[in-house]
Amino acid sequence: MRVGARKLCVVVAAVGMLGLAACGGGGNDDAKVKSTTPATAGKSTTTTAPKAFTSSINGKVWWQTFEINVSDVKAEPQAGGGVNLTIDVHWTNLSDQPQSPPQPALERDGEVLSLSSSAGQAAGQAGVDGTLTGYIAPKQGAPAEKPADLVESLRLTWGEAGDNQSIVPLDGSDVTTFEPKEVSGLTGKITTPTVVVAVDKGQLHWSYASGQKGKFVLSSHISITCGAQCPDSGTSMSLTDLTLTAPGSSTAISPSDDDSDFCCEAVYPGTSSDDPNNTVAFLLD
Repeated sequence: MRVGARKLCVVVAAVGMLGLAACGGGGNDDAKVKSTTPATAGKSTTTTAPKAFTSSINGKVWWQTFEINVSDVKAEPQAGGGVNLTIDVHWTNLSDQPQSPPQPALERDGEVLSLSSSAGQAAGQAGVDGTLTGYIAPKQGAPAEKPADLVESLRLTWGEAGDNQSIVPLDGSDVTTFEPKEVSGLTGKITTPTVVVAVDKGQLHWSYASGQKGKFVLSSHISITCGAQCPDSGTSMSLTDLTLTAPGSSTAISPSDDDSDFCCEAVYPGTSSDDPNNTVAFLLD
């Protein structure tokens, strides 16, 4: 997104002298300011000061257990050529447990800039609003940038360069992300003489771990119940007892220890384990 040309005049004052740089460009979208010096007392000179720039982004991405909506950005020029940046964001926690929203990095031409966030913890299946704020210093030896041009050079990123990354460019162009998908086919029961494992809540999402660019995680929830021939002393199972075989393939895939919350569980006749954290995950290309 581009804005119309703006006039920018620079006033240089020194001990009773006033120097005024030539103004170029057109348009009348900057605030006018009057200034006087002792040498020109009673006379006024009109110069221009950049106004704050605001824009609607409406960028939606997903990261970890959150859906993230970046709505508006505001850039306010400061004395010295820097800019104060304010970005409004809404995080929706898609999990059932309270979570702290994942915070992005602010990037400008490969440089990572610092941001602060006002967002607090989000309850399970609930949203939270927050504001990202930061100061963008002027580039050394370069003229001050127009706020609109500065905003167009920025992007918010979740994840590290070289890994899977969700990206929201602040110029309003297309985002980079992967929306988690429900996998309805990952539902059913595994029945053995001693144990019954019910599988549900299948989901496919990006791997958020470092070094796994282009990889995905297929996860599901399991509940465990004693089978018909379960001994009185009970039975147990662990993550290593489970494998995944893709349709048309004879190669079994073992679960990912890093992405699975389920470890091991013992059940006894008349009991079951249906903990929400009984998730089993597989790392896929």
